[in-house]
Amino acid sequence: MRSLCEWGMYKDEILWLDLLQMASHPVHKVPTYFFRMTHTASGSDVGRINLRAAVDRHICFHAGHVAYEVHPGSRGHRYASLSHPVIVFRLVMTNQTQRV
Repeated sequence: MRSLCEWGMYKDEILWLDLLQMASHPVHKVPTYFFRMTHTASGSDVGRINLRAAVDRHICFHAGHVAYEVHPGSRGHRYASLSHPVIVFRLVMTNQTQRV
C-alpha cells in the first residue's frame, strides 16, 4: 500500500492539491501533512490545508485534524470543502494515522 507522501498530489477540473511536506506541526507537535490548494484552470494559489495525522486528546477535542487557510480573494468557492474528503480518504486508505 502506498503512503500518503507517495500520492504526492491530487488534481481534478477545479482543484489541485499538492503535498508540500510532511513534518511535525509547529504548534501541536504531531505529524502533519501540509498541502497547497491551487485552482486548476488559472493556476492561482488559493490557499493551504493541513492534516494532523495523530490521535491524542488535544487534537481530538480541541485542535482538530484538518486546518484550512483560503486566501481572501479565493473564499466562497468551496475549495476547502472540496479538498477535505480527498485528503481524509487518502489518509484512511494509506492508514497513516499515529496514536500519540
